[in-house]
Amino acid sequence: MRKKTAAASLVLALALGAAACGSDESVGPGDWTLDDLEGTWEITRYQYTADEGSDVFDLIDNGFSGEIAINSDGTYVFTLDAPGLPNPIVTNGTFTIDASGNVVDSEEGGTIDIERDGDTITIRDESVTFDFDDDPETPEEPADALIIWQKQ
Repeated sequence: MRKKTAAASLVLALALGAAACGSDESVGPGDWTLDDLEGTWEITRYQYTADEGSDVFDLIDNGFSGEIAINSDGTYVFTLDAPGLPNPIVTNGTFTIDASGNVVDSEEGGTIDIERDGDTITIRDESVTFDFDDDPETPEEPADALIIWQKQ
């Protein structure tokens, strides 16, 4: 079984939202406000790509689904449904904005590499690991994550 709880943690560390539905506004690093985070977003792509070799694994293509509801004060509820688990994984946290206008997650700390274009959020993380061979006896491999959220 893939690392479902690790996937949930990464999504929490990276998931963000944009304000108004139908917005044409673009927001990038250093430009965020708490108003930009408000909304309910559905994950439409969650892909790991191995740093070495050609391994690719997309959680959505493999039956995962998730959403995050972010309130105007930055608090959020994240829900991840994973194949084989009887109940969804639900996590609460808070996003804040640092003095440079970057998003920080209370669950993970550190700024998040995100961009918004209208109703789409693109999140990149080049510092993750993933279990591509699904073998608990071998270590996870260094990977890049690409996550895309769509405004509901």
